[in-house]
Amino acid sequence: MTNNRLIFWSGIIVSIVFMLILFRKLDYQQLILSLKVLDFRHLAAAVLLTFASYWLRALRWRFLLVHERVLPLSSLYPAVIIGYMANNILPARIGEFVRSWILAEKEKIPVANVFASLVIDRMIDGLSVMLMLAYVVFAVSFPAGMEKAAVMLKTAGLTTLSVYILALLFLIFLKLRTMMALKFLAVLLRPLPRAASEKAIKLSGSFLEGFRLSFEPGNLFFIAITSALIWATATIPIYLILEGFGITLPPVSSVFIIVL
Repeated sequence: MTNNRLIFWSGIIVSIVFMLILFRKLDYQQLILSLKVLDFRHLAAAVLLTFASYWLRALRWRFLLVHERVLPLSSLYPAVIIGYMANNILPARIGEFVRSWILAEKEKIPVANVFASLVIDRMIDGLSVMLMLAYVVFAVSFPAGMEKAAVMLKTAGLTTLSVYILALLFLIFLKLRTMMALKFLAVLLRPLPRAASEKAIKLSGSFLEGFRLSFEPGNLFFIAITSALIWATATIPIYLILEGFGITLPPVSSVFIIVL
């Protein structure tokens, strides 16, 4: 009980410290002026849709882990929420590791297997963003004088797509040539202490074992539908917030913002 209280109050203190750091950087006069024009109905709807997006992520994650067992949303949804909180306050998207660890601890699943499912999760999101980027490139009309920005956007999109495809091919290679990959890793880890290298190889093996996806048509269809809904419920809040502040732009502008 003492440890739980210590963790609880430590979390409260850390939250207060970060809130104070945030509030120190605010221009309160500008904040008040902005809030006076904000339609809070738009804000409320945007917040609800954002949490709906997180719930849909938990639902999709459930299907990505179906090869382990059918996991309850009561475990998946809190892990997603905590992971995204960590992503917002910590660098390098550490929240992905946080939510993997939380779910693995609660459901007694190997952490490497859970993290492997999140790699697939990120790859699906990468594909979704690439499709949205293609839509933006063809749908957005840049005003005169912004031709350079249009070229930069297309170049960035092609570069990102290339990196995404290379990463996908690399992961497929690792999955198809697991033993070869582990032997190569063992060679790279020779300078390390034997216990550390053996543990790293074991974790890598678990990760590659967990890197799998059910290709049943029903499962793939559900993943596709939830992915579309995830990005819809992530994009619409941007449109709502803009409208809430009286900024009227075409819907494609919200897609453009989220892709950037």
